[in-house]
Amino acid sequence: MTITIFKDHDCKGKSQVVAGNIADLKGDAADKPGSIRLTDDDEAVLLFKNDDWHGGALYIRGPKTVSDLGKADDGGRMGFGNSIRSVRVTPFSVDLNISVVMDTGERLPSGWANRAAAETAIRDIVAQANAFLADKRALLRYEIARIRFRLDPKRFDISNWESWVLPGEWKEKNEIDVIFVQRFSKEPVIGRAKFPCFGQAVMVAVMANQKSGPDTPQSNADMASVMVHEIGHYLGLSHGSANDNANNIMFDTYVGGTGFTGKILLPDQVREMHDRLANNISRKGDRDA
Repeated sequence: MTITIFKDHDCKGKSQVVAGNIADLKGDAADKPGSIRLTDDDEAVLLFKNDDWHGGALYIRGPKTVSDLGKADDGGRMGFGNSIRSVRVTPFSVDLNISVVMDTGERLPSGWANRAAAETAIRDIVAQANAFLADKRALLRYEIARIRFRLDPKRFDISNWESWVLPGEWKEKNEIDVIFVQRFSKEPVIGRAKFPCFGQAVMVAVMANQKSGPDTPQSNADMASVMVHEIGHYLGLSHGSANDNANNIMFDTYVGGTGFTGKILLPDQVREMHDRLANNISRKGDRDA
């Protein structure tokens, strides 16, 4: 297992093995590298135009050789030639500010008997989401900053309009606000995050509101998959990024009961999320090193 960066194109010139994160390549043998080689399918790397893992991002998943980091045709990215200043091989984290909406009498969403049960379920949901991201070598991890319970009968069964208008005290700066509700009323959806979700909350329904017949409870795996999809929107991924592949986590239709089974995440999608976290002012501060 080796990641090697080279000073020149075509894996020539001075080289160095990337054994860990490099916050600043200045003065290193392969400062401002022109090419890179990853030898193992368990390897993934993020390259950034600025030091301390900022600026535009380029994501590469192995095994792969990129002969010219400045040319998309060679596996690189336009404008990256000889300008890379930092390298990352371990995951960044984003903090989740989680709220659970309660109905009259502090009734929790269906299936959660009490707050302890809800917290246990949410921690499992986040753990399953992180397992998916780790399996795809996304170099991204969710961390639970807090779980709060909000008494708000009007938002227990939430409408489309209400999902964009939330009390200010529900939000936390530099964290992704994730709201668990009973269901979306009047529409058969199980999650929502406006694309691109500039500061808006990510919504996940515990129950799927069917067009006809009884509501369907969502498993932890279902909710984990929905959460990853919606946070993908928050980080700039559209449904179109799935390339019309029903197995892609960002596909616009979800089949209940499937969780992460067969789901994929493309390298270009990973790059977009990290590019947004590193370079877009709307996401400034969301990422933890």
